[in-house]
Amino acid sequence: MAFGDLGGNQAEYVRVPLADHHLEHVPSEISDEAAVFLSCNLPAAVIAVDAAEIEATDTVAVIGSGPTGLLALELARQRTRGEVLAFDRVAGRLARAGELGAHPVNVVTDDVDAAVAAASGGRGVDKVIEFGGRGDAFNLAVSIARPGGVISGGDVYLEQAHPVSLFDMYFKNLQIRLNGFANAKTAQWKARQLVAQGVIDPTTVLSHRVTLAEFPKAAASYAAREDGFFKMLVRP
Repeated sequence: MAFGDLGGNQAEYVRVPLADHHLEHVPSEISDEAAVFLSCNLPAAVIAVDAAEIEATDTVAVIGSGPTGLLALELARQRTRGEVLAFDRVAGRLARAGELGAHPVNVVTDDVDAAVAAASGGRGVDKVIEFGGRGDAFNLAVSIARPGGVISGGDVYLEQAHPVSLFDMYFKNLQIRLNGFANAKTAQWKARQLVAQGVIDPTTVLSHRVTLAEFPKAAASYAAREDGFFKMLVRP
């Protein structure tokens, strides 16, 4: 880590190196709960959606319906009149994506090819936003993107030896735009404006509000992907 062991920030006090440069003032029109999302989730979603360059008629797929994926889904829906597909394997997450206006596709139980063909007229998806962060999710992005399509990867890829088909990517003329270690600092400014102007309310992905005393049990529930558990807010 660049700054050594800082001890995390789920605590009463937080150590912030170079605080004058790293901290941002939160305007009064943004609630404390919404401000929490400006540290990572919403800026990451903004970066990935911007990189996808979604046009008004595009069919869009969002792979991974966790909190950041759901925020990206909301932003993507505002940019296209085409269909937005949400891919995941967790039923509760897919249900939430459906509530937000996406067509949910379970990668385990549904016919992925048929769903993509129906939404895109058989061509494949114009823009894919990948927030699964795993090799199989990236492979899915390559397989469902149309020739000449764009894949915008916004998650963290840690697999150092995952095989990918350069043949498929080359002959489909795909544009691969990976946004690892998202520059959340610069995207914070745009994310803050989106929240302040009512374009998006990031607190809609909050499913649980817990105290520090309740946090260990809640963390276990989140790790187990219990139904209905998307994002928790920890209060002292």
